[in-house]
Amino acid sequence: MRNHLPRCALTKPLRRSTPYHKIEEEAGFGQAAEARVPVCDLIWMRSTAFRLIRRGTQEPWRGTLCTVGDETYLFTSGYVPWWEEYPGPHIPVPLQIGSCGPTDIRQRASEILVLTKMNWNASEGIANAVLAREGTSIMRLIRTRRLERCRRTLEDPLHAHRTVSDVAYSWGFSDMTHFARSFKAAYGVAPKDYRSLARDARQGSIGD
Repeated sequence: MRNHLPRCALTKPLRRSTPYHKIEEEAGFGQAAEARVPVCDLIWMRSTAFRLIRRGTQEPWRGTLCTVGDETYLFTSGYVPWWEEYPGPHIPVPLQIGSCGPTDIRQRASEILVLTKMNWNASEGIANAVLAREGTSIMRLIRTRRLERCRRTLEDPLHAHRTVSDVAYSWGFSDMTHFARSFKAAYGVAPKDYRSLARDARQGSIGD
């Protein structure tokens, strides 16, 4: 492998206080790469508190690239079309990405996405291999746990003021038709009917 140089190298500063490379680091990487590779781009990434939310609709798709002013955000997690679902427990959070110099940020974003996909698929594949022995998968396991959370919330009198769609949305379901169909398949009744049955059962136990 000595004579095979990479087409792309990704470096990330180890300092937690800043995602940026120092000036001397930029110069050092540039000088080291100058005679070996045609292009050297220093890209930085950092986690954010940025959210993109639209109630009642799909989560941002994985791979969505957003520009807000001079800042660029990349969703390395999010809704996956071929799953028809977002395989995650929380609202997707993007990475903020940038460059130490002029670059094609869209191309760099696609390269970062490929790297995260490699890691994501590896961990997903290992987990699915284990779960397959139990007759399930990550997608089914996540859906089952979300449905269980919804069921508990619907039967909880402290949440009686909330609508069914609000409960479903809070546990990660963005398509109400899909949610209602999945809930009925799991528990035998529609979400609204389940809530009514749970309420009647509570009132009956109180009367007794």
